[in-house]
Amino acid sequence: MAQFETFSAYLSRLITIQDLVWIGFIWLLAFFLRKRLSKALGIEIRRYLLIALAFAGLIGLSLRFWVANGTLSSFWLIAPEGWSSGFHLNANFLLNIGLYAPPAILLVLARKTWWRLAIFFVALSFSIETIQEYTRIGIGDPFDWFANCIGALVGIGLGLALVALCPKLAVSSST
Repeated sequence: MAQFETFSAYLSRLITIQDLVWIGFIWLLAFFLRKRLSKALGIEIRRYLLIALAFAGLIGLSLRFWVANGTLSSFWLIAPEGWSSGFHLNANFLLNIGLYAPPAILLVLARKTWWRLAIFFVALSFSIETIQEYTRIGIGDPFDWFANCIGALVGIGLGLALVALCPKLAVSSST
């Protein structure tokens, strides 16, 4: 029970009004671009809007420009202080997994190639951690990157399982 309370306290501190406004702004931008982007991605607009919401949450909770934490002594992936904390299964680690799983599931259901998605999410997470580091809107963390990659792989695996169990969930044409 103590772990749940810790996670609950962490989540309530993490998701603020600013986060919700930022996520809403990102999703609203995606909404205005819905026709063009859904056509470019080859998926129906409703599915695109759901994927856009998942990515708005991912980006909105990862790139929080109003929370400036500074930088590490060197590039985040090789900075000794980035690795000093060690691997801990905590609320932050679980949240990072949870941020990447939904967009991965939705993209698999949109019939995107699983191995290309894996490469995309590894690169996306690497980019976000690097942006956090160099814009001072966070600290690039190798364990966050690891958790993000795990979340994407879990999402891809769940998406593939859903396609196998219920093929009607996946689509092959755009609207």
